[in-house]
Amino acid sequence: MPFAVFDTNSLLRAFIKKRPFCDALEKLQEVCDKVVISRPIQKEFISKLHSAGLTSVVFNQKMSELSRMGKIKRLNKTHLLKAKREIKKQKLRLPNDKEDHKFIEAAVASSAGFLVTTDKGILILDPYRYNRTNSIIRILLPESYVHDR
Repeated sequence: MPFAVFDTNSLLRAFIKKRPFCDALEKLQEVCDKVVISRPIQKEFISKLHSAGLTSVVFNQKMSELSRMGKIKRLNKTHLLKAKREIKKQKLRLPNDKEDHKFIEAAVASSAGFLVTTDKGILILDPYRYNRTNSIIRILLPESYVHDR
């Protein structure tokens, strides 16, 4: 079952039913992918709820709904540390904005097939190749995820 990392803006906009973000989340559910969540990503989600027009109650309801459907892959600290070491050891590119590193790290840690974002600093890294087997993470706009998936 493939995993997908949604950056903060993409997931929060999907939760407020803004297109094409909600279409991407619906596609994820349709094709049996799971959303990857790490503690740093979840902290950022929570810190940006109000600016996205969400309350913590609605956010928690949406996350619980995804969890009940088996659509969440939670990463632990060990997986993230291993991914950070792999990225550093291989001298892989990371976004210029250090706040965005957490999305690449989560994608590598989970062996995600996709990272859904509208952030140009992350999109330029597509396709993201890592490890000795040359694994690939596709970094896509929400609408591309809907059509390419």
